[in-house]
Amino acid sequence: MTKPANPSRWWSACVPMLLFALALGGCSLASPDQAPSSVPKTFVADGNVARLGEGDGDAVTLSSLVGARIGNRDRLVIAFADSSGLPARRLGGSRVELLRGQGVLRVWLPGRIERAAMTETWLSNDLLVGAYVVHSMEGQRFVDVHLRAPAVARAWQDDRTAAIVIEFEAGGDPLPAAAARGARVVLMLPRAGPTGYPLQVWGYARTFEANVVAELMVDGRIVQDTFTTAADYVEMWGEFRLMLPGGPSGEIELRVGEGNAETGEWEGTSVRLTLP
Repeated sequence: MTKPANPSRWWSACVPMLLFALALGGCSLASPDQAPSSVPKTFVADGNVARLGEGDGDAVTLSSLVGARIGNRDRLVIAFADSSGLPARRLGGSRVELLRGQGVLRVWLPGRIERAAMTETWLSNDLLVGAYVVHSMEGQRFVDVHLRAPAVARAWQDDRTAAIVIEFEAGGDPLPAAAARGARVVLMLPRAGPTGYPLQVWGYARTFEANVVAELMVDGRIVQDTFTTAADYVEMWGEFRLMLPGGPSGEIELRVGEGNAETGEWEGTSVRLTLP
């Protein structure tokens, strides 16, 4: 067999097909009920789901997020590349947790991960909305998988690669109101409805130069605003946090994002709040 002249390019062409097969069948094209013995038998409804990998590993780039529907379960595969661009073989320490109170499953990535070739994906299946790759304010990177409906989860590392496989099935307690999502901003807090001061504004964004503006509006008029800088916007989504110690009361619209420098059009998302 002739050796490819550029193995990195050859792998980049093959990886999408391999990952799709992995998403469909775990480590083969078998059904979920025929999963390998290394797959956890139980699903978790809240809290720690799995600790995967160890040490530093060789994964430096998140290369793809691939989802699939398999029977009555949803599966997401997170794949990684090493410094040469080939599929990583050693994952590095990672942690998966289901944060039911936030309506997300979070994957804390290995410490060497600093780049992402794919920073988000939309999932049009029964249980999942989409996933975002985020640079936290503390420096670590994570993937947030947003739930569409109540679900439980299990996770494992593929036997042959550094890929993380996460499987979901329906179950568990009801979820909170969904996080507000826009083209450039995901607002984790606050959620729509009654809340109070101090008002915590928390989420992640990919706004220009990481500028994030929060505005409280009454009848379409800005009555209070503030701003901050997100942790990233070039390589992936950047986490941000703001706090408003006080402000107007009653029915308020909070919008978070920024105005387009060329058109002036607002780019972000908003929620309706009731404040005391």
